[in-house]
Amino acid sequence: MSATGVMITAEGTTIAQLARTTNPTQIVGDSGGGWSFANQAWGIHSGYNNVWEYFTPVRVAEAQLSVVVKTS
Repeated sequence: MSATGVMITAEGTTIAQLARTTNPTQIVGDSGGGWSFANQAWGIHSGYNNVWEYFTPVRVAEAQLSVVVKTS
């Protein structure tokens, strides 16, 4: 992860509190999919460009949606 608390504007909509990673590896249709590793939820895929990949951290999504993500 290269940064957190990132704000971007995509297609006229501003999105805040994202995390940003380098070396995008996504494909079309990944948006909305989960990011996880070893039974640990990291977030929800939000989008990308040719340099960065963005996701909503799981704790931000939980707070915004008033839910708790259960991984086991």
